[in-house]
Amino acid sequence: MFECYVEQARRVIFFARYEASQLGSPYIETEHLLLGLLREDGRIKSRLGEAAVAQIRKQIETQIPSHPPTSTTVDLPLSHDAKHVLHLSAEAAEELGDHHIYPEHLLIGLLRLAGGFAAQLLQPYGLDERAARDLLRQARHEQPDSGSVPEPEPEEDPIPPGAPLAATMDALRNLLDQSRRNLRFDEPYALQRLKRQPWTRKEALGRLIDLATTHHHWLTRALTEHKLSAGGYPPTESVTAQHYNDARWDDLVEAWLAINRILIHAMRSIDEAAAQKPCRIGLAGPVPLKQLMETYFQNCYDLMSQILGHLG
Repeated sequence: MFECYVEQARRVIFFARYEASQLGSPYIETEHLLLGLLREDGRIKSRLGEAAVAQIRKQIETQIPSHPPTSTTVDLPLSHDAKHVLHLSAEAAEELGDHHIYPEHLLIGLLRLAGGFAAQLLQPYGLDERAARDLLRQARHEQPDSGSVPEPEPEEDPIPPGAPLAATMDALRNLLDQSRRNLRFDEPYALQRLKRQPWTRKEALGRLIDLATTHHHWLTRALTEHKLSAGGYPPTESVTAQHYNDARWDDLVEAWLAINRILIHAMRSIDEAAAQKPCRIGLAGPVPLKQLMETYFQNCYDLMSQILGHLG
């Protein structure tokens, strides 16, 4: 089950099990996963600060019914919500094109669980999904990588928190302009594999095309339906299945640019009321349409950064 987890993420699960046993719980709950993260991941602890970490632990210990500790030799199962968090974490990794699960993916899963206790505990400290993505970028760079130089990451968030939908449209338009100028690769270079996943640049661009067509379909449905409920994101296996490596690089570039121009055109039809329309994708809780499109842009930005090696 945990083959795709990096060692640090596996240790989070181990510590979550330990925390559950110390609190006498018959299940590993979402709050135990959070305590496991706070034990293992120094980036998250540094982001919160020692006082906040101590306060979160105190809240968990006071709000959860106390029971005698159970033996650490007892095999504790994951609760329904904890299993859901692991699913959401894997889904987040898939969205971002990551083939390994980091502790920060687990954090995103906790934050995405609708009504989850762990997300409620983190909310007062400003640790949201945007902050989790920043921590994930740090985690990727800290992974050993055969001595290669890490790719530079953008220093500023292209979309400020709380910005209107127009900001996402502008950011996406700017990304298209930068990409159009820089995606002038020859075929051998386009067939080189990226550093963080077993995709060539062609396959990664194919993944971006899959995401663009999927979001265009979701957006057009959201414009005509009371609320959007759709299946999950396209599986990463679809990249290989479509043999993107056999396509011409220039054709892939033009296809990605074209579908995103159409997507921006459709986004112009969304007023502020429609931007708040609830959208449920897969098993995740509903989010406003505006947030769905922000997440789409961030996924594009992260993967295009890997294709180009930089953005900015």
